[in-house]
Formats: sequence, C-alpha cells, structure tokens
Amino acid sequence: MDSQEPPLADDADTQRSVQRGGRAGTASNRLPFRLITGGLLLLLAAAALFSYEHAKRLDARIAQFDATRGAVERGRALLATAREIEWRRGILSVDTARDDLKAYAQTLDDLRPQVAGLRGSGDDDALLTELGAILDQQQTGIADVLDGSASRSAMPVVLPRAPTTALRRDAEQLVRRLSEVNDAQRVAMTTMIHERTVATYVTLALLGSLCVLAMVLGSRHFDALRLHEALRTEVRETRRERDEKSSFLALVSHEIRTPMNAIFGFAGLLRDRLRDPADRRYVDAITDGARALLTLINDLLDLSRIEAGQLKLQAAPTQLGDVVDSVVALFTRQAQDKQLPLVAEVPAQLPMLQVDADRVRQMLINLLSNALKHTQRGEVRIVLALRRSDGDARARDVQLSVTDTGVGIAADELRTIFEPFVQGQRSAAGRRAGGSGLGLSITRQLAQMMGGDISVRSEPGVGSCFTIDLPALALAGQDGERALRAVDDAAIAVPPSDRASAGEDEDTPPRSVPAGLLAELELLQREQWPALNETLTMSEVRAFAAELERLAAQGAWPSLARYATDLGRGAADFDVAAVETLLADFPVRIAALRRGAGSLARGELIHVA
Repeated sequence: MDSQEPPLADDADTQRSVQRGGRAGTASNRLPFRLITGGLLLLLAAAALFSYEHAKRLDARIAQFDATRGAVERGRALLATAREIEWRRGILSVDTARDDLKAYAQTLDDLRPQVAGLRGSGDDDALLTELGAILDQQQTGIADVLDGSASRSAMPVVLPRAPTTALRRDAEQLVRRLSEVNDAQRVAMTTMIHERTVATYVTLALLGSLCVLAMVLGSRHFDALRLHEALRTEVRETRRERDEKSSFLALVSHEIRTPMNAIFGFAGLLRDRLRDPADRRYVDAITDGARALLTLINDLLDLSRIEAGQLKLQAAPTQLGDVVDSVVALFTRQAQDKQLPLVAEVPAQLPMLQVDADRVRQMLINLLSNALKHTQRGEVRIVLALRRSDGDARARDVQLSVTDTGVGIAADELRTIFEPFVQGQRSAAGRRAGGSGLGLSITRQLAQMMGGDISVRSEPGVGSCFTIDLPALALAGQDGERALRAVDDAAIAVPPSDRASAGEDEDTPPRSVPAGLLAELELLQREQWPALNETLTMSEVRAFAAELERLAAQGAWPSLARYATDLGRGAADFDVAAVETLLADFPVRIAALRRGAGSLARGELIHVA
C-alpha cells in the first residue's frame, strides 16, 4: 500500500465520516443543479419579456404604416378630384358646376382633419402646413364663387386656373412624399420582421443550448451521485477488508506467538543444561529462527497499525546515547562473527529528550541489521549528532546515521527502497540473507510520524549511508554529563582505537550479575513464567513485573528495571501483544544474565531482521 494514502479511521469514526461525506456530497451535488434550474427560468423569463416588448414595438410600427398608407390613398383621391375639377373648368359654368363645387368643398372638409392627423412625421410637417393653407384658400375661393353666383346666375363663371393648378401640384407633391414615406416604412417593416425572425431563432437556439447543457450537467450530476455511492461502497468494503486483515493478523500473531513462547522458553532451559558448545549452537540456531519469525510478525503488525492509523507514539524522557549503546550491544556478536568493526560515535554530553525510545531503537535496529547483512568487509558505523533547533532553545535537532562499506545500492533501486515489501538486489549474498522488505518502509513511516524523515546516499561497490533526521525534539531535563559512559548490559563493540572517543574506559570490565538476583530470577522463570505465558492474566503479570522491579532495585540493575516497568505498563494497558513479546523474551534475558553479558532493553530481540 502506498505510504501516502491516508489511513482509514476506526469503525465508528469511519461510519460518521462516510455519513457526513454522503450528506455533504449530496448537498454539494444538488447546489449546481438548482443554480442551473434557476438560471434557465431567468433566461426563459428574459426571453419572454424581450419577445413581448419587441411585439409591442412591431405592432406600433405596423399601425403607423397602415395610417401612412391610408393617407396616401386619400391624397391620391384628392388629386383625382382636383384633376377632374380642372378638366371641367373650361366647359362648365358656375351654375352647371355648382353641385361639383359643393362636392369638392365637402371633400376638402373631409380631407382637412385627415391632413391634420398626419402631422408629427418630421420633414412632412412643412408640406402639410402648406397644403392646409392651400386647402383653406381653395375653400374660401369656392365659397366666394358660390356666394357670387347667386347674383349672377346667368353669367357663366369659370374657376380660376391658378388655385386649381396649385392644388394639383401640391397634391402631387404630397402624394409623392407620402409614397416615399410609405416605401421607407415598408423597408423598415421588412427589416424589423427579419430582425425579429433572427432574434426568435437566436432565442430558440440559446434555449436549446441551455436545455442540452442542463441535460449534460444533469447527467454528470447523477453520474457524480452514482460515483459517490460507489465510493461509499468502496469505503465500506475497504473497512471490512481492513478489519478482516487486522483480525487475521491478530489471530495469526496470537497463534504463532503461543508456540514461540514455548520455543524461547524451552530452548533457553535446554541451552542451560547443555555443556557441549556444538549442542548450544544448535539451540542458538533454533532461537535465532524463532526470533526471525517473531520479527516478521511484529513488522507485519506494525505496518498494519501504521496504515490503519492505530500506531501511537509514546514520548518519554530518553537518553538517546543509551538507546544507541543498547542497539550496538545487540549486534556486537554478529559483528564479531563477521570480523567487522562496529563503531559508535556518540557525543560525551547529551540532554534528555522527549521521544519514543522504543521506536527510535526499532529504526536503528532495522538500519543496523541491513548494514551488517550486506557488508562483508570494512566497517559499520553509527553516528548520533545533535544541534540546537532554529528559533527554539528548548529543542534539539537529532540526526542518526548508519554507514556501511557494503555492496551499495543501485541508483534505480533508491526510488523504491522505502516501499513496503521491496528488497534491494544488492548481491547474491544479500538475496540469500532474505528479509521481508518491511524494515526500511517501517523506519521511514516511523520517522515521518515523529516529524522527520529518512534519506539515503549509496554507491554500488562503495557502501551506503542511511540518515534519520528528527527535528525539534523537546528537551526533557537538564543536560547530563556523559563522561566515562558505559553500557549497563555490555561494552560497546568498538575497535580499541575508538573506545576513547566513545567515552568508555578500556580497562572497565562488564558488570557481573549478583548471584542472589540471578537465583531469584531463575526461580521466577521456573515457577511463575510458564503459567503466565499460558494464561496471560494481566493481574498476575502486574504482580510478576512488581517482583522484577523489586529484584532490580535490590541488585541495582537498570536494564532489568526498565524491562519490569515496560512489562507492568503493558499489563496495565492490556496491551496483549506487548505483554506476549516481553514474556517470550524473558528466558533469553535470563540466559544472557547467566552468561554475564547483561540483559537487553525492551524490544531489542524481537526487531532483529
């Protein structure tokens, strides 16, 4: 699994987060759909309003066009009447034309309000005013003729040419201008109808596009809902698979740890009764194989807890120098068997820091185990360096590096070396050495949980250097003097030339175990340990740990006190895995004490790869 993938929460938290995510996802998916619907309604309303206003303007223009056309028709009728009167002028007398003059006067009276109604059309106002004056003049003249004809009824009177000629000319001009206005309005009407048609088509196209867009967005909305539901189903399946995996690992761990406890215990007892070195080596091989299997189980459990977000760091005041010393002591024998110098560079004065010592020890064990596994000649060096953190006088930046002169790592393998279950193909010997490929992955994830990281520099044929950077670790107390530092359990395995730099007196022998303390510990191993290992009753484990603390206080043996404290804390927290591991390690510790090499701190034997 990719280390960047966020861990799944526990069941209750995951269920609540899924429900919240479902509600939030549904609400967020509904919001665009509602916005789209509202936008479509607004656009439809705007289109309807635009069509209504456009129709009103078009109807007004059509009414104006109809009025102009009527005026043109009436003007043409007036022109025809004027021409007819002029034609009859020369042949009709006043008496015979009286009826025609009266009809003509009536026509003038009817035309006057119609001409007045055409005013307000811009350039035609002056022409209409002049035409109105002519109509008044003609009407006055006709009235005079009709009045005068009463006294001279027998005298033939001919209508003057000038008024009728002017009337015809003005009428022709009016008809021509009205025809021009009619033509212009016809063109404008055609253009307006065309524009309205285009606007209608554009509106329909826009509405069609919006409908298509709404369909597409609606389809994507429902696709998103289906995807969200599929993701919820996937989360449930993943949680179920995670629970099944955790249950399986816990079951397998318990089922394997139970026989492992018997293997460790009886192998230790058997080794104590053997005197032949060859037979003891056989028993040691059994113990080493069981320890390797237990290490693999612990690594799998750690990786599972890290991926599930269930691994919690327990920071406590820690002397990192002691952690380095205990790790070096753990691998002293392995380095001696390969005739490799194991060099530790630790500052003489180190402060107490708030850090999870067990996890720091686990990271160093993983790195040191790999270094010794892939190094055949040269040396392996572990270096601890501290410096004050920038901007924080109460914190220290810690750097732990493990350097070897082994076969090195190819450049293309450096990109994947920290992935789970990935093993670098360093050499045939390295491949034969085996390993689960989990150590470096767990080391990187632990370093990142502490706010740091791990880096590597390597060159094939030259060696590798793994560096753990842990920034801003808080100080837990005042700085302590580390003059003449020595490991409680065993001397640091360094070459004679490097002992002075490590603060160890070359003539200082390892501390011996008090005989009374060892006898009481062996009694506890024979009488209480088998029952505890079988039943795992936490109250009895706490009593067992209290007895170990008492013996450690009497014998002034710090490492045994730390072991008892860890065992009691695991029992108090009902940490079955930790209690099983510590109890399984107890016979090995007794055997180590019996050999006079000192005991080892918590977790060292169970993390060796």
